[in-house]
Amino acid sequence: MPRSIEEFIIYSLVGIVSVIITRLVSRRSENVKNTMDMFRHYHSHDLLVARNRAWKFLNIEYKKNPVSFDQLFSSQAKNPEIYDGLAKVIYFWMSLYVLKVERGVSKKVAAKLFSTQYTDWEDAIRPLYEKTKSNSKYTPDWFILFENENMSWLKSL
Repeated sequence: MPRSIEEFIIYSLVGIVSVIITRLVSRRSENVKNTMDMFRHYHSHDLLVARNRAWKFLNIEYKKNPVSFDQLFSSQAKNPEIYDGLAKVIYFWMSLYVLKVERGVSKKVAAKLFSTQYTDWEDAIRPLYEKTKSNSKYTPDWFILFENENMSWLKSL
């Protein structure tokens, strides 16, 4: 029990600082956990299959016949696996971006885990982005990945 106003202020400050430190440590731990969950998801069987399909498509078939994303979407009935794989990969990166914006991911850990993969995927997806941007009225929400250096945080180690 404080005996003076000074002691009361000191006890209050110690209590406030303790709460802040506890919250910061808890938040960091939660962010690292979220980042590791994303890493596990990236390496899950489902996303591995999707990444393989999307990678083959973007680096072989798409280079022969580049189309916009909306054209690709409208032709998904012919090859739903390709569109599904591509969408899973793109929205994985969108999810990571949203977590970063909402301060729900450890940027340092994410950069260490995903820097090389993101750079490779960005290079592979960029022609689809460019084709869609120049030939379509449709603006997909994932365009945000390529605008205003929004993903530069992931590439800097």
